[in-house]
Amino acid sequence: MMIGEVCAMRKVDRAHYVPETGAAYEDSPQRIGFGATISAPHMHAHATENLLPLFPSADKQHCAVLDVGSGSGYLAAVFHHLAPHSQVVGIEHLQELVDLGKHNLEKDKVPVGHGPGKVNVVLGDGRKAPYQVIHVGAAAPHIPQELIDQLDSPGRMFIPVGVGHQATAPRLLHPACHSGLVELAAPGSTSLDSFRTSRLLVASVSPRVLLLIHAADIYQVDKSATGEITKKKLFGVMVRSLNPMLCDPASVVA
Repeated sequence: MMIGEVCAMRKVDRAHYVPETGAAYEDSPQRIGFGATISAPHMHAHATENLLPLFPSADKQHCAVLDVGSGSGYLAAVFHHLAPHSQVVGIEHLQELVDLGKHNLEKDKVPVGHGPGKVNVVLGDGRKAPYQVIHVGAAAPHIPQELIDQLDSPGRMFIPVGVGHQATAPRLLHPACHSGLVELAAPGSTSLDSFRTSRLLVASVSPRVLLLIHAADIYQVDKSATGEITKKKLFGVMVRSLNPMLCDPASVVA
């Protein structure tokens, strides 16, 4: 029997997946360590609702699900409840995040391991392709062809795309580091239009650490039963990420 995304999310207690349980139900991202976050509940709801048509139904009992950047393991657990007889695979790039996801899933009594009806969290390994459902939890500069190739026919991927000009050398348009948002633009630029171009903001979360905030677009990528690929932009989001760049007063434009 197919259940809806709301029912599936209600089955998964976010308190098992965040370090600060007092903030577990806030509709905002929460840091989980190792430079990673758990997305806000509304983003998980958007992703789950978008992917729901590809999950098992009365005439299709199984599917293969891939969660790229599974992090805390929360959304992998939601996917497990949407497809309780299917294999859900979560992929992370750090062993520490793999271990964290497994620990959280086990704490929430979600079956962990290989095989149908279980969630398997692995380090950079997606060999269970093809997948009918792929969720990507971190923004990429473009939609990776490697992930499109891993989509089954039919299949759907939910992915944030766009990192602005994060890789370029920025200048801060503010006389000093402080809390709150300040504009970050290309060197020499001073107009608000430069933010619209670079699509990047920065905030200081401590006197010496910067938090980059850049715009991304959420895309739905569908592969038809005949292998035809269609890409559809759904909506825009702001993506936050810690930057190892220190707040250097020499880089600040007065």
